[in-house]
Amino acid sequence: MIVDRDRTMPDRLTRRLEGVRLAEPSVLRRRLLDDTSATAGAGERRDRDRAAHMLLFLDDPKRVLDLALEHLVAELRTAKGDAGVVDTDDAEYLPSSVFGEPDQVATVAATPLPNHHPVIRAAWEAGGPVAFDRVRANRRLGTLEPVFVELGTTAMLAAPIYRHRVGLGLLCIDESEGERRWTPQAHDRVRHFVDRWLAPILAQSLARQAKQDALTAAERRCVLLLAEGLSYAEIARTLDRSPRTVDNHLRSARRKTNTRNSIELIQVVRRPAG
Repeated sequence: MIVDRDRTMPDRLTRRLEGVRLAEPSVLRRRLLDDTSATAGAGERRDRDRAAHMLLFLDDPKRVLDLALEHLVAELRTAKGDAGVVDTDDAEYLPSSVFGEPDQVATVAATPLPNHHPVIRAAWEAGGPVAFDRVRANRRLGTLEPVFVELGTTAMLAAPIYRHRVGLGLLCIDESEGERRWTPQAHDRVRHFVDRWLAPILAQSLARQAKQDALTAAERRCVLLLAEGLSYAEIARTLDRSPRTVDNHLRSARRKTNTRNSIELIQVVRRPAG
């Protein structure tokens, strides 16, 4: 079971992404998927298949996280996991996606964690997965130990999501029955999937969301009507505006989204159905 929560992307993260040069979606797809080396193992092939699925939802960062989280929980054969977009300077981390048994999901989704707690800061600063083989009575967790015990977590592997040194979010894979010794292979599995596949796709997805959010309501309405096949004149009649006003709205939308034509603009603004 996955729970999604609508959450506005942190303003600081939006500004930091504006300073990052990201590949165009078509280039990103080629870079990620064109390498079909015959030496790739079964795990790498499954990762690539999941990345291809994630790329179908570039306009929906929560869906990208859902798919990544579901994949890692299955690959590591753990009980549950959570993930969320959070800026490194945010006060708290509250997951936007939780995967696991229904009786655990709601509790995890409703429990914010202090983003500046030493344990979470250690995860950010490590730049890779941080493991806790045992949660109960673990002094390393400090004041978070009873919180995780209450959430039913017995062991966990937490990993930050970075792209070009910009922190995009956090991801945590949990065990809920007994201790778990996280092997070097588990560390490498999570690190590789996050760095190789999730981070570049999520960065692109968040950047696209930021562009969408920059549009005014009037600009968005014009783009959505354009996507339905209406001409500028038909959009103007539908909205009771002049064709010149419609043209100005669409020009502004293209400028804000850095798109060259109507097709690219529609692709950025319109979320896929489903």
